[in-house]
Amino acid sequence: MVTSKQCRGRVLLAVLTVVLVLGACQAALPDENSPADDPTVRPAATLASAGAEAGGGRESPTREAQVVQTVQDRVAQVPTPLPGALVPTPARLRAEFAAARGLADASITIVEFSDYQCPYCRRYSESTYPQIVQKYVESGQVRYAFKDFPLEQLHPQARQAAEAARCAGEQDAYWGIHDRLFAAQEDWAGQADPLPIFVELGAATGLDGEALRSCIASGRHQQPVLDDLAAGQSLGVRGTPTFFVNGYPLVGAQPFEMFELAIGLAAAGRLADAYAKVPTPTPMPAAEIPTAGSPELGLANAPVVMIEYSDYQCPFCARYSAETFPRLREDYVETGKVRYVFKDFPLPSHAQAGTAAQAARCAGDQRAYWGMHDLLFAGQWEWSGVAASEVFRRYAEELDLDTGAFASCLETETHAEDVAGDLREGARLGVSGTPAFFVGNRFISGAQPYEVFEQAIEAALGSQ
Repeated sequence: MVTSKQCRGRVLLAVLTVVLVLGACQAALPDENSPADDPTVRPAATLASAGAEAGGGRESPTREAQVVQTVQDRVAQVPTPLPGALVPTPARLRAEFAAARGLADASITIVEFSDYQCPYCRRYSESTYPQIVQKYVESGQVRYAFKDFPLEQLHPQARQAAEAARCAGEQDAYWGIHDRLFAAQEDWAGQADPLPIFVELGAATGLDGEALRSCIASGRHQQPVLDDLAAGQSLGVRGTPTFFVNGYPLVGAQPFEMFELAIGLAAAGRLADAYAKVPTPTPMPAAEIPTAGSPELGLANAPVVMIEYSDYQCPFCARYSAETFPRLREDYVETGKVRYVFKDFPLPSHAQAGTAAQAARCAGDQRAYWGMHDLLFAGQWEWSGVAASEVFRRYAEELDLDTGAFASCLETETHAEDVAGDLREGARLGVSGTPAFFVGNRFISGAQPYEVFEQAIEAALGSQ
């Protein structure tokens, strides 16, 4: 949830960083040889989670999926991954299912791993699943497949229920008994012998009860059920319900809106964008990061190098610039202890940030970078969301610059590649939000209080 203290720039980006579980039955399962952490089979989930780090404010390229008026609006909110983001490949699922419905050649496939005795699966089956069938399966947009994942440690009758459903499938009634098993879950769950209830449910569905009883008793569907369980485990499934939308996981009894968003992204060919993962920031020594051509303050041979990756339209960056940076400048830069380097990291969610970064560099061509830097952050409120170039030209006048040269520099985008180069470099280093800092050998994320930077600088000085 976006608050005044948490500003999020992007919906489903590195925010599939952990798999969100709104409601799922889970049991301890073998972890041996499980590729659950392999991004090719279980990408970091951000369809509905992730955002600013706890503690200092930080503008992040991830944001929580918002329920807005239309699916198109929500899909449009999902941005293209930042440079350097890891875009996973979808999981490959075998085509053997307990049952499937919808057109075989539908462009989107949803595979559900489920447990008939799981209360979350029942909730999903009664609330969300019918909406998916009505809107997407019956219209031919989605093929829906069901795989068994009975958690027998929690649900002792789940496997036999799965076998009963498959036996009903032999009489072309899989989905009918599927619905009845979930609806009557409280009647058979926990029973020492649920077989009579399964037969009764089959009869109510119009099945040959004796044929159903004989099939269940034979156990001929036991191995296919166990095969589904093994297949799910190999994909990292740990609870039910778990879904794969065109091979990308969605965990838990999610609301219908979440499936709408995933289906909308799949239809637009952008589902992978939602699972892009930004690499973990590398604790690279600041002194080893290239700084040639970057704006800087302080002595060239200062013992500590501090590098800031920032976005002129980010409110947290503005707060840092107003509250913390002046103290650091006075205490460490002007005393010769720190060489301070500024790098651009304009987030795609901030339309004017890239132009603002170029404006600062154009002012730098006239030896006024830091004056423009201060004006841009101090006046962020007046140029964000408007025709910012006119405001930037006014700032150039306030700084007594050659406004003609400044305007030409801005219009021709003289420094566009310089700004883009900083963005690519930061992404390679694992920067995923602003402000971000490299201080000595330490990485600091967010508009942290002065004391955090003081401690990092003093530690760097002490190691000299």
